[in-house]
Amino acid sequence: MFNSAPQPLSFILSAPAGTGKTSLVNAILQRHPNVTKHVSYTTRSPRPGERDGHDYAFCSRDTFFAQQADFLESIEIAGHHYATSREQLAQQKERSCHTIFVIDPAGALRLMRATPCVSIFLLPPSYEALKQRLEKRNTETAIEIQKRLDRVEKELEMLVHYDYYIVNDVLEDACQVFSAILRAEEHKTKYLGWKSDGKEKSYE
Repeated sequence: MFNSAPQPLSFILSAPAGTGKTSLVNAILQRHPNVTKHVSYTTRSPRPGERDGHDYAFCSRDTFFAQQADFLESIEIAGHHYATSREQLAQQKERSCHTIFVIDPAGALRLMRATPCVSIFLLPPSYEALKQRLEKRNTETAIEIQKRLDRVEKELEMLVHYDYYIVNDVLEDACQVFSAILRAEEHKTKYLGWKSDGKEKSYE
């Protein structure tokens, strides 16, 4: 008998700051009840509107380093530390949920080596559009914005390591592309199993 229940999958979503990662993930979570977002640990302070335990698990440096044994990967960016929780991922898979990791490209490469995952790189429609988005959100100084923009070219060099890309010009279009990738990955034959003589088998 064929097993049609999708396997819990891990999705990496990376993008330059200001590309719209948060808006896209929130749209996907509303559209797909079997998808959840991994809450990364970070030592940076919350930005306006961010909630502890929802956007990030905000913690002190001492707490962060005390929990390192639980981390699948960790990285330092602009003086702040970020990490992915191994225990949290296991709990999400136990609930048969797909998990989205919103993660920096450098951390994403480490995560790709640590666990099987589907990687997606989110692109802005243009460099100028990205600059306007960063300025519009009004959370950083002009110097900080320029530092982020200076990183974009280096981040784009990481595209070759990703499975898919999405251009986030119109949010609804980007959401539809992400949904299509999710459905396609759910239906890959390597996840298909069937029962014969009471034993579970697969195509692998």
